[in-house]
Amino acid sequence: MGNNAISGASAGYGVEATDTLAASATTNVATDATFAIQGPTGNATIGITEGDLATATAAAINSANTGVKAETTLTTTLSNLTSADDGTLSIGGDDFTLNDYNGDMKKLASDMAKAGYDATYNTGTDAIDISAKNVDGIQITGAGAGTAQLGAVVAGGTNENVSVSAELSLSSSEDFTVTGATVDDILNIAAAGGSSTLDSVALIDISGTNADGAQSAIEVIDAALGQIDSQRADLGAVQNRFGHTISNLANISENVSASRSRIQDTDFATETAQMTKNQILQQAGTSILAQANQLPQAALSLIG
Repeated sequence: MGNNAISGASAGYGVEATDTLAASATTNVATDATFAIQGPTGNATIGITEGDLATATAAAINSANTGVKAETTLTTTLSNLTSADDGTLSIGGDDFTLNDYNGDMKKLASDMAKAGYDATYNTGTDAIDISAKNVDGIQITGAGAGTAQLGAVVAGGTNENVSVSAELSLSSSEDFTVTGATVDDILNIAAAGGSSTLDSVALIDISGTNADGAQSAIEVIDAALGQIDSQRADLGAVQNRFGHTISNLANISENVSASRSRIQDTDFATETAQMTKNQILQQAGTSILAQANQLPQAALSLIG
């Protein structure tokens, strides 16, 4: 049991660039391109347009109801923050003015965590390890000075705008495939497509120094729990059908037994009433006959 998944940092998603997020997303994907998903509950063709962010593609996949769940995963590192950095760090719908932190990476990590993002300050590298789900990406804009580095690109100077796009991740409790000429631009897999890979519970590894292993373990365990829930639902449905069948057979047995009883068994009350009626009629007939036999004797006595 585990999580069947396909994910990857491709030329379209998951890239580091010296420009804005919108320009760095799907730059190698033609307008109105499509790829196909063969999922456990159905098949669908997903259409994408040049300039679409990973979240838009994920939303299209999730609305297709193929049994494949899509989400975006952003993993990057922010480092070398100094008091000279004057850009704005944007992630999700939140902005952080770097100049306000005066090079304090730990404080920035704390504020990002309070905003709901997985931002861990690493004392050994004096950097922030960032992992976020379902955000378009993270970027530094308007950096005129400083050495803040997002991923492998330094903001400031010639790189006024630096961005990292979220990669697209597909997962399901069952095996699925993705095919099409553009899947390499989307998921960094062979152009002909490919099948999902099972991340099983037995292979969970949380020994790493960052949150990636733990996050992956959560996804695998969630998928395994989903499989167990599905099996429980199937078994519950079968059990309900058995219960209904047993109840129906018991009802049939009771009705047959009642019918047999009405056919074979004596209705004591009815038969007792009938017997009493017959006895009364018999006694009445005997009494009348006795009186009838006495009438000639009475007539003779009168004559005599």
